[in-house]
This record gives sequence, C-alpha cells and structure tokens, in this order.
Amino acid sequence: MDRKNIRTHFYLIPVVSLIIVMLACEDASITGIDDSPYPDLEYTTADSTEAFQMAWYWDRRMTPTDSTRDYLLYHMKLLRQAWEDTLPFIADQRFLLPWMPGIAQIRFDSTTAQEVRNGTYTGFSTLPEFYQPDSLNISDQTDWATVYFETNLQPVVMCQYFEELPGISRAVPNPLIFFGGDLPLFFGWVDTAFAVLFNENPMFIPTAHYFKEVAGAPVYFGNEWDESDSLIQAEMSAIRDTFLEKLEP
Repeated sequence: MDRKNIRTHFYLIPVVSLIIVMLACEDASITGIDDSPYPDLEYTTADSTEAFQMAWYWDRRMTPTDSTRDYLLYHMKLLRQAWEDTLPFIADQRFLLPWMPGIAQIRFDSTTAQEVRNGTYTGFSTLPEFYQPDSLNISDQTDWATVYFETNLQPVVMCQYFEELPGISRAVPNPLIFFGGDLPLFFGWVDTAFAVLFNENPMFIPTAHYFKEVAGAPVYFGNEWDESDSLIQAEMSAIRDTFLEKLEP
C-alpha cells in the first residue's frame, strides 16, 4: 500500500456516508455566526453544519477558523439561492467529508509492527493525551494498523503528529470512496473567485455542474463543454486536484 493507491483501499456505501456526515458534527460547536461580516441569508442548521465541515476540511486544523466557516456559509447559501430554482438538485445536495473523523491508517516498520502486536510499543505515549488513540487494530498480514479516537478529531492533523513518531513510516486519513460514483461536490478558488463543482447523481454516473463567482455573484458555467472550453475544463481540474491534495498530511 503506497501514496498512489491508498485511496483505493477504503470504500463507502450511501447509508454509511450519511452516518459519517452526522457524526462529523455531532460534537462540533457552531459558534460566532452572529459576528459574521456577511449579510444574514436566513441560514438553516444544515447550512451551518455544511459550512463547518467544509472549513474543517479546508483549514486542516482541529477546529476551523471562523473566517473560513463564515465565508463558506455565506457563499454557498448565495449560490443556492441564485440557482436552486434552475437546478433543484443543488438545494439539498450537501458537502460530504472525504475522510472519516477520528480514524487514521498507520504503517509501521516491521520491527515496530511486532512491538505493536506484542503491546510493547510506547511511541503514542509521547504525544499529548488528546492525540493518543483510544484503540488500535493491526493486521497480522501487513504492517498497517487502524487507530480510533472516541472524539471526532480532524484526521489530517492527527496523521501529521503520527508521522513524527518512531517506527511509523506513513499515516493517512481513512478516505471515503464511492464505487462508480464521486463526492457530491468539490470547491475551491480560481485566483480569488470562489468556485464549486456540484456532481448531479454522484452515487451513479456523476455529471459535474460548474459555478464560479464573477464580480461577487455566482455564475453557472454549465455541465457540457467542448474543446473550445479548455479553460473551463482546466479550472475544474485544478479545483478538484487542489481539493484532493488536502487529503494528504
């Protein structure tokens, strides 16, 4: 198992994806909305939860910054209000975290893996207690192990700590991958313009719909492009690639 194929080893079904989304914000505190510099667009709980998850993923911090969360809350709501009548599916299609909170995959060297199996590995004890796994399951056939936390920690941050420990050669989040499908949406920035790719029918044969802000307003750039639209296709690829890079510690 290596960096290039790590994402192919973990799979997801639709019901599980919904459960993960609910768990991810089970203990998340959505605070500071009243202090947002953006206009109040009558946000729902679903709007706030989505914005927290998007910021949590993008900021790669244990707790996302209020500025990132407030920005995403406002701009996602603005986009939906502008286009949900034209494209009704975007109204309820929400961001899905591409990893499982509080879970990570760790690869030990062969000597350390045996120490882990024997219960004599002490590397985790050097971490602050908050970052010490609550349980661990190591394979008998490989040197990979799954570590679990009772708290929904941000796994990319966890992995950055783990990779500094002795005997650990690789630590990665446990990503969610769809058979024959894709994530419901990707987001990012083209220069300074906020952009979103909504995948229609993400669980089956996804069709990407591209939105980008122009002069402060969300503009729909369609879902079908020919060779003359190479700039749009390049922007979409860049958004997706930059988004997926944040899976890596």
